[in-house]
Amino acid sequence: MIRKAILLLKHLRNQDALSFRQDQKQIWWSAVSSISDRYSGNVLTVQDNI
Repeated sequence: MIRKAILLLKHLRNQDALSFRQDQKQIWWSAVSSISDRYSGNVLTVQDNI
């Protein structure tokens, strides 16, 4: 996971600033969506246990 992030950052450095910003947004949104998916999954399991 960390290695992939480092490789991704190296790759992004080779691109121009505009595409870097766009890729950053995509990375941010994918991270946010995966975290929210995990969080909502945890909430659902907690509710099921109640």
